[in-house]
Amino acid sequence: YLETIDLSNNNLTDFSILPGQLYNLRELNLSNNPDLETISAETLYENCKKLRKIRLTNTKLAEDLSLGAAAYANGLNEPQKLLLQIKKGLDSRNKG
Repeated sequence: YLETIDLSNNNLTDFSILPGQLYNLRELNLSNNPDLETISAETLYENCKKLRKIRLTNTKLAEDLSLGAAAYANGLNEPQKLLLQIKKGLDSRNKG
């Protein structure tokens, strides 16, 4: 089972998964994708209960949602909280 995904430095603009694909995922690294502005936060939150690390440094998503140092620190230790914060930010952005 896939437990780690490192997609850093890949010029991604979007990261999406289908429900059930990454149940065993423990680490997700999306850092250094400066144009990354969308991830499927709700799907990750609902389907990746084993997720323990998520990295979003140097991404447009983190920049647009003003995810500061505290969010990154929480994200590395508590990715579920970070995913909820991202989902809320994306929901707000999409309403405007």
